[in-house]
Amino acid sequence: VPATPRSWIRAAASSTIRARVRSPLGVSLGRALVSLSMPPMLATFEFDSPVRLCQSEFRNPFLQERARQLMTDLKGRTALVTGSTSGIGKATALALAARGARVLVIGRNERRARDVVAEIEGGGGSAAYRLATLSDLESALDLVQWATEAGDGHVDILINNAGVALLGPSSAATEPEFDETFALNVKVPFFLVAELAPAMAERGWGSIVNISTMVASFGQAGMAMYGASRAALELLTKAWAA
Repeated sequence: VPATPRSWIRAAASSTIRARVRSPLGVSLGRALVSLSMPPMLATFEFDSPVRLCQSEFRNPFLQERARQLMTDLKGRTALVTGSTSGIGKATALALAARGARVLVIGRNERRARDVVAEIEGGGGSAAYRLATLSDLESALDLVQWATEAGDGHVDILINNAGVALLGPSSAATEPEFDETFALNVKVPFFLVAELAPAMAERGWGSIVNISTMVASFGQAGMAMYGASRAALELLTKAWAA
């Protein structure tokens, strides 16, 4: 695929709905595209910073100082990242740790969770992990309690990344599959935000990121359940931002 801006948009692999929590509780909304065909320099993930500096720009003393600040601007913050043992979640966890945050890694595979924590700590960061199957209110509340304790009493950043995509025709879907999709993709993020956002607003600082998908915005064959669940999450984010 030619590396043109138009092809980057066509090849975009995912979209992100971002919500920043302030005091009083206010939420701003944005969308970011991750391209499958971007050149390596542009595709390199850098949390919340859409512009990559070229090498020559790093010779500028002001930009060098800004780059150093970016590596520590989250020092003292705790970030909870669900589904962070691989893929987008892992990349987000590593990026947050590089900027100074203590990262709480959540997943179901212990070997991969240990590897992510080891990689963060090997780079001088701070992290802890918890194995969790997120499926209902109880599991969400248990996670909030553990994360608050592991974060020395506060969670400042929440990344709702965990999700499930069960694809196929609607006629073949079962009720347990439907319930699983909406429990992990909608119910759990809803209650995590409901539990953590008020404390963020009270402290006057916080960030909530809900990971979504392009098919939340248009119909795609075989993706009815997944697209609908992500569309629900996007609407929740817009409601929280209102």
